[in-house]
This record gives sequence, structure tokens and C-alpha cells, in this order.
Amino acid sequence: ITVKELVTTDDGKEEWLVSQQKLPLPASILKSIKDEPSQNLPMKKSYRLEATISFVRSSGNSLDAGHHVLHVRVPVEHEIEALNKQLRQIEMCLEEKEQAPPDTKHISL
Repeated sequence: ITVKELVTTDDGKEEWLVSQQKLPLPASILKSIKDEPSQNLPMKKSYRLEATISFVRSSGNSLDAGHHVLHVRVPVEHEIEALNKQLRQIEMCLEEKEQAPPDTKHISL
């Protein structure tokens, strides 16, 4: 795990603080390494990032002011469903605009 954090030093400068921690390998990886013939080592394994957490600082003088945001990988079906919903909403807004009198200055969302 690698964590990068933007911190403000005592003299007021901002710099990235990097923290790292190694995690034990999953049992399935250890088994595959053990079972692999030595001529094929070292071998590469890939992992897929499922989620990240970000800290978003609010504007202002306090370094602690802000909030955390969790970014999570979602299945493609959910992404397609969300995009289709947005498309339907846009189509609905365009229909309202076409039906509104010419002097209307806004449309509802």
C-alpha cells in the first residue's frame, strides 16, 4: 500500500509525504510461486484496484477542513445504467424546453 499525502511543512511549503507498507501475499499467490518451476521465476502478478479514498481539502486556512471521498470500481452494468438514466434526463429536459413558451428563461431538472 502506498499513500501520498499533500502536507504543509512548518515553514508553510506544501510537499508530498509518501508512506508505504508491504502486505503479505495472498495464499493463492504463494501457492502459484511454490508450484512454478524455478526457471520461470521471477514471475509477475497483477492486481486490480477496487477502491481509493481521497481527502479533499476545503478552501480556508484550516489544514484539517475537508472531507473524504471514496472512489469505488462499479460493474459495467451499473455504469451503463447510470449513463442511460442521464441520457433520459437530458432528453426529458430538451422536450420540456421545446414545449415551453419562447419567453421561458429556464428549464427544470
